[in-house]
Amino acid sequence: MKDKCFIVFGKDDREEFFPMAYSTSQSSAVGYANLCERDTYVKRCSFNDALKYIEKFYMVNLDL
Repeated sequence: MKDKCFIVFGKDDREEFFPMAYSTSQSSAVGYANLCERDTYVKRCSFNDALKYIEKFYMVNLDL
């Protein structure tokens, strides 16, 4: 397992960002963010830090 993870955040109707997807590949995360029809950004973090989002939100695993 890799030690870094890229999380895609999207803006909801209340103008708040929420995690939508994650990947160990930056290009996969950026590609997914570009496909979304909402404001998005990609955040790089350690996989251990990403687990707090993965445990609380339903997120798409872009590595599958």
